[in-house]
Amino acid sequence: DRNEWLRANPSFPSRTSETAMLRMMKNLSAESFLREGLGIWDLEESDSAIGNDLWAALVDRSGDRPHPIRLAVAASPDRVWWSVGMAGRRRDGTVHVEVIKSGRGHAWVADYLVGVRRSTRSRAPVVVAAKSSAAAVIPDLESAKVPVRKVFGPDIAVADARLVDAVLGENPTLRHSGQRLLSVSVGAARWSEKGRDVVLIGPGETDIAPLQAVSLAHWALLSARRSTEKSTAGKVVVMR
Repeated sequence: DRNEWLRANPSFPSRTSETAMLRMMKNLSAESFLREGLGIWDLEESDSAIGNDLWAALVDRSGDRPHPIRLAVAASPDRVWWSVGMAGRRRDGTVHVEVIKSGRGHAWVADYLVGVRRSTRSRAPVVVAAKSSAAAVIPDLESAKVPVRKVFGPDIAVADARLVDAVLGENPTLRHSGQRLLSVSVGAARWSEKGRDVVLIGPGETDIAPLQAVSLAHWALLSARRSTEKSTAGKVVVMR
């Protein structure tokens, strides 16, 4: 899938041509192509925070429609690729996470979220990391009268820790549909110190925005009952 090549390999097609990618596919093993062509490394080599096997074990395509839901937006460091993540409560009490849309640029993000919030009757603010590349979309959301919950380093660290705990715990509380885009992000994610916080990042230029989006949405859902913050359309809720 050329779209996956675009997302996983920042040098394609400007510095690495389609011909070069096809040559690698032909001459390398599947495992080597993932590593050399797409920057997807074996878990043992990349110190991934979440194992592929553990993540795959949580796939559930039963069609259970989660409610309530929370939404979040994340972007690749270069702001080329954007992801909208969703987390929702299932009938069995577990949480379903999913990337409900991913695309180039952010011109589509605000209108898309207006539609999602309307169709799901969600009144909860959309979560955005205030000092991340995704912050560029906040003015668009405000103009569209979409409430925004801005979060900073400490909450992002808590969000990532809760997501990993939901997967690695003795009784995992997270489910997903097995999206390749999200699974690739999970496989690449590793822990890194960022200031005084420890958060999930991707190795090198690897984009893990899909995982970051669902991590923030998952955190928002879990913290909803404890939060006393109230938001109204068009206003920004700042969580420090």
